[in-house]
Amino acid sequence: MAYINIRPLFYSLLVVCGLGLFTLPFLSVRFYHHSAQVLGDLQVVPQNDTAEASIASTPSGPRISVVVIWQGEYKPYLNNFFTSFRANNDSVELIWVDLGDRDGNANCLDVSPWTGSSEESNIKSICLSRHDYWALHRDYFCSRWDCTENESELVLQTMINRSEGDWYKSWFRLWRGYVFRHFMHPSVEWWGWADPDTFMGNFRSQFPWAATEYDVLIPAMPDPLLYLRGHLCFFRMGPITETKMNQYGNLANVNAYFGNHRPFFATEESEFSSFVLRSPSITFLMLPYALVELGFDRMLPNTAKFCSSQGVFTMQGPFAKEDLPPAFPNFPVLSIPQVASPKMFTDGNETATYPIELIEGSNKEELWFPSEYATHYDLDWSRGSEGVMRYIGRGGPFTGGSQGVWEHIEPRKPTVVARAVHDPYFEVGLYEGLYAHFFEEKHHAPWVKDLPLEPLEPYQILVTYFDYGVEIWDQRTGSVVWRVAGKDQPHAKRGHLRRAKHHRL
Repeated sequence: MAYINIRPLFYSLLVVCGLGLFTLPFLSVRFYHHSAQVLGDLQVVPQNDTAEASIASTPSGPRISVVVIWQGEYKPYLNNFFTSFRANNDSVELIWVDLGDRDGNANCLDVSPWTGSSEESNIKSICLSRHDYWALHRDYFCSRWDCTENESELVLQTMINRSEGDWYKSWFRLWRGYVFRHFMHPSVEWWGWADPDTFMGNFRSQFPWAATEYDVLIPAMPDPLLYLRGHLCFFRMGPITETKMNQYGNLANVNAYFGNHRPFFATEESEFSSFVLRSPSITFLMLPYALVELGFDRMLPNTAKFCSSQGVFTMQGPFAKEDLPPAFPNFPVLSIPQVASPKMFTDGNETATYPIELIEGSNKEELWFPSEYATHYDLDWSRGSEGVMRYIGRGGPFTGGSQGVWEHIEPRKPTVVARAVHDPYFEVGLYEGLYAHFFEEKHHAPWVKDLPLEPLEPYQILVTYFDYGVEIWDQRTGSVVWRVAGKDQPHAKRGHLRRAKHHRL
């Protein structure tokens, strides 16, 4: 892991070197020195705009860089979040930006027990004070706005003063990859954001690498309400997509920033979503919910999820109530298979594409943001059989409606068969996803606070039931090595493992 505390460097380098671009062994950072002029060019990865990019080619480094902003103490789900990124070390890097304590000091969380200490790690931990964090934002935007010296200082102070309202770290999220790109590997083709209550699956097989024609990749489309997902989203790296993001009117110039940029707290799901989805020049691909996100199913909350270094899976459904699989501790330990990469789009009689029209506003009675930013479409449920996968997009191989937007329907993703380690006749169908999301569990599941501190081993599987608890399986022996009971089970089996409650079997 590359652990970087930028604050001691920020001023010392500025004083010693004066104007210029400062290149350290592990990073390249721009600074302002009594001028709004950019004092060095950050490296921009060329954007590939063709659909013929070779998926089989192996780059010299990660192809995706995910930037996460953190402030606060350790949370029980961070262990698994880091573990899932380390399992993707050949294709994804994580830029972990820690803002230190609530007083603005660079007093950051030590994540090395979970990320590793090697400089070869695909997780880079960046420790910033509040001032230095916002100075990087000021540098990026003032380089575009051609700020004067006084404007540059005023922009920085305004960002700092307004930051108390941006507790969600949302107001500049569309530009996160550009503000922090000097920390990224030059091989990166996509940048993204993520929430740490996720567990990343096997990006080598599950990420849609062929989607090179799109500016934005949005996982996933849960219903006719369309929006960028605040917990995970990806943007094509390069100047073409960056230029399109910079067409956002409220940050077009310094005066627009001072007067107009006062967004809602979940800005990426409201204002930024309406900007991206309604801008004819911005191409996007919204993936089917069932293809990527293994989230909380409100209809079947006790469907198990399986998370490991091999990928993330959930059981085939829907289930009739009487056919639900057994709860813990009676669920047999499974051996999770590796699966091949699915094609992005297939050819066949069950596929169809329809032009659709985006509608401003919402047909929902309750929203978590102002309705003026809501965008939806009239979903025709008669198109396609039960369980089909619906893609929404602009650009790519299909022709859309007047706004260029289309709906593409594919057959339901096939399942993979997992068998019990000790009983080859017991088998279940599993769907593989791009990631698992533990949003509801984080807030409501009784076992989240008890998750262990030790990272999962490559041969282990984290298996979660919402109500019935959580287990860790050893695929080598077919045994349960750790368990926390759910709310409907006895709690006498709880014990202690370092700071985490558990039960050793």
